Amino acid sequence: LAIEAAKQGGTACAILNGANEAAVALFLEDKIGFYDISTKLGVTKVSGGGLYAAYNASVFDTRIEDCHAEYTGAAAKDVMGGGLYASAGNTYSFRMSGCHVLGNETVNAASQVNDYGGGLYVNNNNSSDEQCACCVVSNCVVQGNCCQYAGGGILAYAKVQVVDCRILDNQSTGTRGVGAGVNLFGAGNRILYSRVTGNASGKDAGGVQACDSIIGGCAISNNSATAGVGGGVCMSLG
Repeated sequence: LAIEAAKQGGTACAILNGANEAAVALFLEDKIGFYDISTKLGVTKVSGGGLYAAYNASVFDTRIEDCHAEYTGAAAKDVMGGGLYASAGNTYSFRMSGCHVLGNETVNAASQVNDYGGGLYVNNNNSSDEQCACCVVSNCVVQGNCCQYAGGGILAYAKVQVVDCRILDNQSTGTRGVGAGVNLFGAGNRILYSRVTGNASGKDAGGVQACDSIIGGCAISNNSATAGVGGGVCMSLG
């Protein structure tokens, strides 16, 4: 977060310092845990409201809550990962396990079709990873997150594996919102042995939007697509 704030310049570092002092105060009052300090009250621009993870990274037993990735400008720009943005590729990997991702969001003032992954945005750039071994999200609770367009809970981009997760009550609120629970975008993603419940999209795929991906051993229930198709699941090729 400090690196991102330094890149932004202006008052970003002062804002980050104030948020850090507020989080530390909550820790000293025994209202949050030590490992929650870095993820509580996080606000950055464009990508990774709570955490930004690139190259080799692992996140375990962490709570990412009430964070925002937002863009307030007028020019077109992508906003990705309200709670966490992660990217792995070539010889790199990303692992996330035992985490709670709660109440995060992406906000894009310029467009309702350029924000992705209200809770998590995970991108696997390793073209040789045929077994989805480089990017794995497992045993996580992803609940109450929100975006306008794609992947209110999770946006998994190409060869990402989501295993044994609970993906609950997330939203893609825009009129073209898709994949409110999970959006498996790009080929080769997998969601396995997970529960996807109570998610709602503004258009298609309330539970899972899947393109050239695998769904196996999951419980998908009580999801809704307000103005389109696939209240539970919408699958496509290409």
